Amino acid sequence: MGDRCADFPSLRLELDKHGVMHLVLEGPSLNSVGPPASPLR
Repeated sequence: MGDRCADFPSLRLELDKHGVMHLVLEGPSLNSVGPPASPLR
């Protein structure tokens, strides 16, 4: 059986020191909740 996560290179799982698993998705604008903000003037 192949690696199920191979199709998702921007996905990783991290286990912290307290045993909590974090699902991490890396990519542009993944934490965005709306359109890009205007540059400061």
